[in-house]
Amino acid sequence: MNKLIIGFIAGAFAATAFAQTVGETPKDKAKQAEVQSITKQNAEGAASGAQAQGAEANKAKATATPKVKKTPQQKQAEVAGTTKAESQGAGTKEDAAAAAALKGQKGQPKALPSKADKQKAVAGTTEGTVKKDGSN
Repeated sequence: MNKLIIGFIAGAFAATAFAQTVGETPKDKAKQAEVQSITKQNAEGAASGAQAQGAEANKAKATATPKVKKTPQQKQAEVAGTTKAESQGAGTKEDAAAAAALKGQKGQPKALPSKADKQKAVAGTTEGTVKKDGSN
């Protein structure tokens, strides 16, 4: 049985070796030459394309503004601002209560910021009204 297994392995090895040494036909050689020429053309085209891209990248780097380096204090301020915004963005019961209070104030008139604005508003409402006896 062992001799049979050894013979089978040797036969498989011989068949594989023979399959690899099968001679090439002229048709195969012509196809290989065609593939090689196309590969060379593509490689040359890719090299010139890469050079053009490299030149464009160098030009872009030259015109780009340099990156401003931040101090640790600036970085810390940015992180604090982001953290504060995230904590305010979370929906809480307090936010719901504040929204309900704003809905209640929706129909009420807004306070005027300055004294002159207040006087204009009062004058505007009393100009159009005339008492029944004809006097203001």
